[in-house]
Amino acid sequence: MADENAARRLWQSGLALFVFGLAFGFFTPAAPSPRLALSAHLNAVQSGTFLIALGLLWPRLSVWPRAAAGLSWGVAASFWTLEAGMVLAALDRPASPAHELLKAASGAATVLGAAVMMICVGALLARVGGRRKPNASVGS
Repeated sequence: MADENAARRLWQSGLALFVFGLAFGFFTPAAPSPRLALSAHLNAVQSGTFLIALGLLWPRLSVWPRAAAGLSWGVAASFWTLEAGMVLAALDRPASPAHELLKAASGAATVLGAAVMMICVGALLARVGGRRKPNASVGS
C-alpha cells in the first residue's frame, strides 16, 4: 500500500511538473531573462518525465517500506524546489528592488533541492545496489 501511494505520488507530481513546464514554455519569450526561462522550461519538462518514469518503476525497486514515503516525498519535493529556483531566477529583474531577495531565494532553493535529491537518490542506490542474490555454491 505504501509503495502504491509513493508510486502514485511520484508519477502525479511528475505529470504536474511536466504540464507546468509546457505552460511555462509559452512565457519564455516574455521573461526578463529568456535564456533562464528556457532552462526552467526544459528542466520542468525533463524532471517531470523522470518523475513519471520513476513513479512507474517504483514498485519494481526494493525500497524499504518505512522509507518509501519519505524518499518519494523527498525526490518529488527536490525537483519542485529546483524548478522554483530556476523560475525565480528567470523572473528576476536586476533593476528591481527585490533583486537581491530573489537572487538569494533562487540560490537557496536550488542548493536545497539538489541536496535533498542527492540524499534521496543516494539512499535509493544504496538500497538497490545492496541487494545480493544468495550464492548457491557457498557451503557445498
